[in-house]
Amino acid sequence: MKDIFIDTNVAIRFANPLDENFKELVRWLFNYDELNLTNNAYLVVSNKLIQEYCQSNRNCSKPTSIPILVDKMTRENRLFKIENQALDQFMTQNFKPKIIKRFLSNVKDHFHIALILMSPRKYALARDDNFIHDLESYAGYLVTVRKRPEDLDYRN
Repeated sequence: MKDIFIDTNVAIRFANPLDENFKELVRWLFNYDELNLTNNAYLVVSNKLIQEYCQSNRNCSKPTSIPILVDKMTRENRLFKIENQALDQFMTQNFKPKIIKRFLSNVKDHFHIALILMSPRKYALARDDNFIHDLESYAGYLVTVRKRPEDLDYRN
């Protein structure tokens, strides 16, 4: 499964991607091959992340916006969705006070950290340095997180 987490601060660029690398990422995400399902992209999401996507793109009707992408991927069964209850359980078991104290990211991002750690590939695109630090330094998990799509081998 070629799954990827896209942080909201990256996803807001999908509505009008100016950079060719973001255009290529958006094309890859939107592309659906019924004959070769192993090549298809899957978006790692939770209800909270979908809500963030919708809030950040509230009045956007561009055909490449993240809410349009989520809708399309939902219809094609290409969302790797982790329910809030599973995320809460993971956080209770793994985010002990000692670990939380070392986090640099916002408290609301801790839910997204759990989401990425529970995803199959643990690939992520994000622009927040503190969020990236927390993902890369979380012991016991190999997370690949980059700020730019061309720096992440998301197709393989």
